[in-house]
Amino acid sequence: MSYPPKDLFSSLLFTKRFGPLFWTQFLGAFNDNLLRFSIIMFLILNVFDGDSENSRLLVATTGAIFILPFFLFSSLAGEVADKYEKSVLIKNIKSTEILIVAIASLGFVIANYYLLLFALFLMGTQSTFFGPLKYALLPQLLEKKELTSANAMLQAGTYFAIMTGTILGGLLAGLDGSASPIIIIHILSLAMAGRVCAHFIPVAAANDYTIKISKNLPKATVDLVKEAISDRLNLILIFMISGFWFTSSAFVAAVPTYAKLLLGADANVITILNVAFVIGIGLGAFLCTILARGQIRPSMIFLGAVGVGLTSFTILAQGIPPISINLLEWDDFFSSRFAIIFFAQLLLIGAFGALYVIPLYACLQINLRQTHRARTIAALNVSNAFFMVLSALFTVVLYRYGADEPQLFGIVGLLNLVVIGTIYPMFKNKWRNIKKA
Repeated sequence: MSYPPKDLFSSLLFTKRFGPLFWTQFLGAFNDNLLRFSIIMFLILNVFDGDSENSRLLVATTGAIFILPFFLFSSLAGEVADKYEKSVLIKNIKSTEILIVAIASLGFVIANYYLLLFALFLMGTQSTFFGPLKYALLPQLLEKKELTSANAMLQAGTYFAIMTGTILGGLLAGLDGSASPIIIIHILSLAMAGRVCAHFIPVAAANDYTIKISKNLPKATVDLVKEAISDRLNLILIFMISGFWFTSSAFVAAVPTYAKLLLGADANVITILNVAFVIGIGLGAFLCTILARGQIRPSMIFLGAVGVGLTSFTILAQGIPPISINLLEWDDFFSSRFAIIFFAQLLLIGAFGALYVIPLYACLQINLRQTHRARTIAALNVSNAFFMVLSALFTVVLYRYGADEPQLFGIVGLLNLVVIGTIYPMFKNKWRNIKKA
């Protein structure tokens, strides 16, 4: 029999069990990032008028504002997702998104900085509530043998949506005169299309309707994380997944500065290099589905982590490119040996990263207690947000001590190898015991 079977890859996308959820997630991630980058570029071009200090602060602020709700509301999001029927919750969340982008639209029309950031905070909040639902839904709607393929498509689609949303947001915000109306049309259209897709998500029963919603959110968040990691395997899986977000956040942040400062690249070349991650993740997701053959294979996780680490070392070994006196533009991209090699390295990091993280999500979904599925995913979101912030701080410290981008890639790659060498044996033993049980 050929592999992958149609019902585990191409046709799965067109089933009612998975297709509507995939497209709802895809359109949501696309809209999140289109809105965020549109806000960044719009305010830099129209409000701060080239003020470099405020512009740098803005980029950091928007990231913090979008992540903040994951710290504040993840416990509530997990409890709500486990307590109520999930398809109705998703429909309500996507209806709310239409209202949020309407607020953002008003912010664009009147060029109000605070209103735009408030809309961004609300988008982060709705993403906080949607996250636990989408991953808790998969084990209810799909068979175990389908989880790896479904997670592969969900991850690949999400990364593609993030990158294309970011690119389109920057392009739309840069349009002279007509930027605001075109941005508004796009974000409203995407929000409404997401709501239409959500309408077709199958009914998924509540995991535990007896849950009492906590009013003390900080305490509930701490309790949420404690409960999730009380299971040793969950603790290992959450740590390994969050490690992926630590690494990817550091690398994604380093690509623009590597391209601009070391390659002398223009905006188009920077965009091309960022797209390498997405292409790599897509290839890795497809390869993951082929290699898994309907099973969760721990060896893929090890291969992915080692591949990310070793590829990062090749960037360190290559060193700093020779200084160019000319701006590296799209027309010159293929004549730059360093640019082509860096593109290939980013593509490999994306592919190995997909091989690493996709089976981990499938493992976590299988290991979740039915009554705590969404709350454990919410705890994972808190952990991911914490590791992303930690990654930003770690990167700042490295730069303060004089590290350059190749050294950053090498150091983070070394951390990957150390962590996988320490954690993987524990994970493999725990997973073997789960399979035997």
